[in-house]
Amino acid sequence: MNIGYGVIALIMSCGLFLASASVNASVPKSTADVFASAEPVVIDRARQFILKDGERHYQLMIRLPADYHRNNAHRYPVIYMTDSMYSLQVVSGATQFPMNSNIMKQAILVAIGYQKGSKGAASRVRDYTPSHDASWTLNTGEAKRHLRFIRHTVMPFVEQHFRVDTQQNTFVGNSLGGLFGAYVLLEQPTLFNLSSG
Repeated sequence: MNIGYGVIALIMSCGLFLASASVNASVPKSTADVFASAEPVVIDRARQFILKDGERHYQLMIRLPADYHRNNAHRYPVIYMTDSMYSLQVVSGATQFPMNSNIMKQAILVAIGYQKGSKGAASRVRDYTPSHDASWTLNTGEAKRHLRFIRHTVMPFVEQHFRVDTQQNTFVGNSLGGLFGAYVLLEQPTLFNLSSG
């Protein structure tokens, strides 16, 4: 029995709601100090890269399947996602059990971050929105450029360095990332062409 990758979006939305609810809770100063000094969390089998889009640099986080190094002949589906700093954690957690128990196909997770050196909100609002809107305080309308970066830089990088099945690419986005996903679907509907399962 296989679970389609579309389920990830639902799980991710629920996880993000719970994460945002916990972030908004007030934390006593002494507790915050303890957390501030904690060691960073490391996600198993995840690697980080920096890719360039002109003068912009983006963090790319890639998590390989559990059997990637033992199964040298196999090519894997790829799940691409926006908002890397939280999406990789949520999707890794949501898919670990189904993938490890073969309910879901093993897949390579690719999480695309924000422009290095910019605040996350500024980068995501600019990169994930398809049109300019002067009423927003942050710059908008550069989804076309960001899509070009994904298609001509991110995807070729992943395909060159990892064993991927180029016929099974999935896109996952939440909030503005979901808007960006709708833009991708309308502009380049064959870029992500997963056969479900």
